[in-house]
Amino acid sequence: MPSPEVEVEVAGSACVTGWESNEETNAIVCQPESACPSQEKETVLIRYDVLCYSE
Repeated sequence: MPSPEVEVEVAGSACVTGWESNEETNAIVCQPESACPSQEKETVLIRYDVLCYSE
């Protein structure tokens, strides 16, 4: 099954790198050493397209 396009934004800034999608746990994992790690109480916005399948 294909993965949807995922966009991550931290405190209003787009994060193109520094994170990865973990399909097994259905989570976004941010790397602490990345250019845009999240800090306590910062908003993290994750956008993705919902995929619909019919049989």
